Amino acid sequence: MGKFDGIIIVSDIDGTFLGKNSRIVPENIEAIEYFKKEGGCFTIATGREVFSIPRCIPMVKELCNIPIIACNGAFIYDLQEDRIVTEEFLPEPEISAIVDAVRAACPEVSMRIACCGKQVEDKDYPIIRPVREKYRGYIEIVPYEEIPHGCWHQITWMDEPERMERVRQVVEPLLKGGCVCAMSGRTMFEIFSVRGTKGAMLSRLKQLTGRESAELWAIGDYENDLLMLQMADRCAMPANGIDKLRKIPGMVEVCSHDEGAIAGLIRHIEAEIEARKGAVPDGKV
Repeated sequence: MGKFDGIIIVSDIDGTFLGKNSRIVPENIEAIEYFKKEGGCFTIATGREVFSIPRCIPMVKELCNIPIIACNGAFIYDLQEDRIVTEEFLPEPEISAIVDAVRAACPEVSMRIACCGKQVEDKDYPIIRPVREKYRGYIEIVPYEEIPHGCWHQITWMDEPERMERVRQVVEPLLKGGCVCAMSGRTMFEIFSVRGTKGAMLSRLKQLTGRESAELWAIGDYENDLLMLQMADRCAMPANGIDKLRKIPGMVEVCSHDEGAIAGLIRHIEAEIEARKGAVPDGKV
């Protein structure tokens, strides 16, 4: 048996697993491989669609030894079998009413709808053109009237911070219990099903992998990670995370994302295990 048997780590990607400028941090890769070799399970929970993940983490299929949580929790995806294992859609008519209100009040703000394995824009937004070019074939422009309803995983609005605050002001009064919203960065505001959040999918991930008794650690840095961190068995954040996360009971703070936050978390977990054995290793966690 390995020292990390019965432990799962679920990590956010941007601002947590990745360093500055979306840098792959070598210390994280080395630590994760060690963690898995000693019996641990590692995976990611991200707001990204599956198609975009290999662009930022080329070795993601080899790195994650259990299914991932994608699209801010809209679905659990098995990378090995290349399929959605379980999913949740934004509820109608609640989400259509919200989108109609935002389009009327903030027509200049870009909107992307994640559905059917792609993202669609209702019109050509200049701010999204570089992203569309990068993921050509996965982000399309479709007139709003032609976008199929009932199969939306997530909606992302993207613009300057003050405009994002205006979108939030429009959205929050219209929430009826089926949707939740969060900032996933200073310029991105997202909405997803209350049944399809990163946090809501943690227990399903345990069940689907037959690890209901495992100790699940979640680590993230921003507002869209809040529910995940609150609902995990144990939680951690990199030093660059937002202050709101520091108030979560039991929060463990490790080094910044650019210094190898995941490696720092694995060192912390290992130190706890050794402490329980009565032999705390020398050195700083």
